[in-house]
Amino acid sequence: MHNSLKRVNISRRKIASIPRQASEAQAYLTMYQNFVKKEHLEKELKNLEKRYNEIKEHIALLNEEIKKHQISPKSELSNELDELSNEPSELSNEPKINKLTNKIPAPSKSKFTTITLGY
Repeated sequence: MHNSLKRVNISRRKIASIPRQASEAQAYLTMYQNFVKKEHLEKELKNLEKRYNEIKEHIALLNEEIKKHQISPKSELSNELDELSNEPSELSNEPKINKLTNKIPAPSKSKFTTITLGY
């Protein structure tokens, strides 16, 4: 009895592993599957194009908003230059006033230079 079960299993495996013969029905099935895939991909492409156009419009609106609220670079730059010109230069030999204490630092007697950081 055991031997007959083994023979049946082996014979089923062999039959299942044999490829099916090409038939007209198989050709129609393949053609239908390809048609459905094509329709699906075309629909997906249409959705992507729609989304792409929406994103482009949104970017255009954001660019317009940015232009409305943008400060001209010249005015910003001139303000910064005015602020810098009011402060004493770093390379001048004049003593600097400490902004925190409003005093001129005493000259150091050591061979090291004292650096004051204005935090």
